[in-house]
Amino acid sequence: MKKLLLVLALAAAATTGSLFADYKKNSVNVKVYPKSDILITAEEAIKLIGKKGVMFVSGDSDDSYPNQHIRGSVVMGAHHLHHSNIMGQMHCAPLYQCVEEAEHHIGAKGIDNDTLVIAYDDFRGPNSTGVYSFFKSYGHKKVKVLMGGFKAIRELDPAQKKYDALKKKLSKAKNPGKKAKKSLDAYKKAQKKLAKAKEDGDQKKIKKYQKIVDKGPLSEKQKAKFKKIIADSKAEMKKIEAQMKKVEGQLLVTKSRALTEEESKLSKHDQIALLEKEEGVKHKHYKINPKNLDYSAIASKADVLHAVNDIKKKGKKSKYIIIDARGMIEIIGERKMDNVGRGGHIPGSTFLEWKHISDNKRGVALRTPAELKAVFKKFGITKDKTIYAYCHVGAGRGSEIVTALEAMGYKHAKVYTGSWDEWGNDMMLPIKK
Repeated sequence: MKKLLLVLALAAAATTGSLFADYKKNSVNVKVYPKSDILITAEEAIKLIGKKGVMFVSGDSDDSYPNQHIRGSVVMGAHHLHHSNIMGQMHCAPLYQCVEEAEHHIGAKGIDNDTLVIAYDDFRGPNSTGVYSFFKSYGHKKVKVLMGGFKAIRELDPAQKKYDALKKKLSKAKNPGKKAKKSLDAYKKAQKKLAKAKEDGDQKKIKKYQKIVDKGPLSEKQKAKFKKIIADSKAEMKKIEAQMKKVEGQLLVTKSRALTEEESKLSKHDQIALLEKEEGVKHKHYKINPKNLDYSAIASKADVLHAVNDIKKKGKKSKYIIIDARGMIEIIGERKMDNVGRGGHIPGSTFLEWKHISDNKRGVALRTPAELKAVFKKFGITKDKTIYAYCHVGAGRGSEIVTALEAMGYKHAKVYTGSWDEWGNDMMLPIKK
């Protein structure tokens, strides 16, 4: 059975790499979702870039942030929001981080208690919903998921359109000079290739290059003509490049400058802090009120173990559903991530991979309400159940499922924050492969 599941997992991996569609302007109406206030369209979000009291937070990795991020934003990589030791033990479970640690982490990102946090990633959802789940669990009310991510912002950005047009113009400007240089160099290249062809005894090439050589070198007049074309081409390219440089500073999706040799020796944390500072980010005071911690959004290991036992005893009549949002290769234990001691899945889990939730066709985090309703019906996920979703660290694929459920009006859906990192490392807990 395990071998069959592995074959199915590999087949699924080979067929799920569908092309991602570009975001289309005004193609998403978040108001059609039963709980729409946790979502924001790119059309609304773009108006808030650079506004006081708003912080865009990327859930993508520290490595990807310097290459592309929304201008003025910070990064809080979803995969690293869940803090545990090498044995998967979380010191303040089910919280992603202990309160004081979370306060410092959030404040260092230029966020205070009144900041509107707009969580984003490329568009697919796991990383942006990871950031959303993190803030929600600490009682931060003003947090939304950006539908379409930075790719949608890029599609809507007027400066990006101008930049892309200049890029095409630059490519076109290169052609005359490129062709002229080729003509200038043709005789000398033909001589060299002819000599090589004769050395190799390649009659076909000898005939080809001899024909070019027999025409003789270009006249001075012809050389002057081609040199002028090259000079004109370079001048035009220089002009366009200057225009591109100017527009580059206006792009809403941008990249960080290259680090110096000394800066490259800094820790990744310090490198990011340096780059964020250059984005205008200033440390702020953030205070978490223990009374506001939202335990309705997160589940503990004990919660999930209780659900496992209830499902084992009652089957489909259980009031619990445990959703494994990972891919099949992890579920069957063939792939283990980080330092997890065991592979496999939590007994009684429903296998609903996050890719069934993300919308590649529209280029946004969540499929349409009608599609999500159909998915949840197919997998038997009903609103009367208490639902725990997990992945490897909770903030990511697990939060993608829970955020979709919340958007669809489910009131009892929680992220198991410890997820497989915690469960797979606890040898006292049951697993299946």
